[in-house]
Amino acid sequence: MRLAFFSTLLIISNYVHAQGSINREENTPTEFIQNPKEDLVYQIVEVMPKFSLYEDSLSNYLHSKTKLTDGGKGIVYVRFIIDKAGKVTNPEVVKGIDEITNEAALNIVKEMPNWIPGKNNGENVNVLYSLPIKFQGK
Repeated sequence: MRLAFFSTLLIISNYVHAQGSINREENTPTEFIQNPKEDLVYQIVEVMPKFSLYEDSLSNYLHSKTKLTDGGKGIVYVRFIIDKAGKVTNPEVVKGIDEITNEAALNIVKEMPNWIPGKNNGENVNVLYSLPIKFQGK
């Protein structure tokens, strides 16, 4: 009876520990999604993608684009993939305000210049990225 209890406990603890963990030997994430091209898209990487070499350039870019936009006031959350080359792909609104503002947020993301790609084990990888875009309204 004790053996069955401890065996069950060991199996459950190994299962819980393995969910969303990082393989310490290879330092590779186990959390990922698949894109249509069958390339892995990571949510957790060693080096996250960067918009530019300058830390405040993303906020400056977003500010300059959102102030030219007609539409609502609030935050639109956009999710997209930054591919191995740094190109923004597959943008989608996760949480929006209204149709006009949501479309403006998607266009802002689609027009972004290439990013510095994310890296894992020293290689460029596809990374899922979420971005809140704040609109001031008119």
